Amino acid sequence: MIPRIAVVALLHTAIAAAVCTKLEDCQQFEKLKTNDCQPFHHFLARGSTSPYPGHLIETVGKVCDQLNNGTHPNACGYEDVEYWAMNGGERWCKSAHEGAMHGAEQMRNYTERCPDSHLIVMGFSQGGSVQLDVLGGGGGELWGCMQEENSAMNISSAPGSKVAAAVVFGATRRSANQPFTFGGGEVSDGGAPRTAEQNAGLQHYANADKLREYCQPHDPICAPHTQDTDMKYHLDYFDKWGNEVADWVIGKAKAAAGDASYGDTTSEASDLLRKGISHPVSSVFLLLIVLFGIFYGVKRFAVWRISSPRYAAVSTTEIA
Repeated sequence: MIPRIAVVALLHTAIAAAVCTKLEDCQQFEKLKTNDCQPFHHFLARGSTSPYPGHLIETVGKVCDQLNNGTHPNACGYEDVEYWAMNGGERWCKSAHEGAMHGAEQMRNYTERCPDSHLIVMGFSQGGSVQLDVLGGGGGELWGCMQEENSAMNISSAPGSKVAAAVVFGATRRSANQPFTFGGGEVSDGGAPRTAEQNAGLQHYANADKLREYCQPHDPICAPHTQDTDMKYHLDYFDKWGNEVADWVIGKAKAAAGDASYGDTTSEASDLLRKGISHPVSSVFLLLIVLFGIFYGVKRFAVWRISSPRYAAVSTTEIA
């Protein structure tokens, strides 16, 4: 049953059209892909067999749309966690371990080059499992194979200390009843539960309010022990929670930077108007303009009413 679900997940993930997954098909996000140092940098782990960057790119776009502005036009961007993202038995285990190792290495390399950057970690499906492995440690049996172990990322030192927010959706390897799970799927283990040590590694990020895991009932990948499982519940996270997640990540990013100017999308024109209204002399001037407009409008209406034959007739009747 489990290998069959894995194949179905592969097919459904490949053909899902509700969310753009291939960069060539959503070129508006191409400018966000970079290895350059920037204040907010996403690390994306795609789902099984998905093209780069995968299902997460639209959520990243929502985040960066609010963090990039005229003052900081390139404050936010992303890079892909480079890994096989293959499915089915032994290939999954090798792929997931590769993702965990590469994800941690890319984050280490980036923070060494860009020590002032704040990291945002995201993953979907196998990629969600990979990112949980990166943060909390990974490894163990799943899909009939044994994934090699990797250690947790220490939250007290870089790159762990530079993580501003981490969000995963529909993770393959996950445990039931975790306090950082959202969406109702906490009632079920994933394809296999995490060890107590791995969950303890994740709990450090949860205690710092930097980790959210989204899993909903009926998702055959992250909640296979719930009833009426259907792949549609594995593929609609971004429609249901994309905006909520983006808002949460934006808040965490701003808090990490401690700079309110990020995400201030007020235009120069509206900013000038707002400053003008705050000035006493300008306020009086604007008030006079408004009063003149009202007076002029009332006067024009009165002249039109008196000169209108229809209203003249009505007035005569009313007087009589």
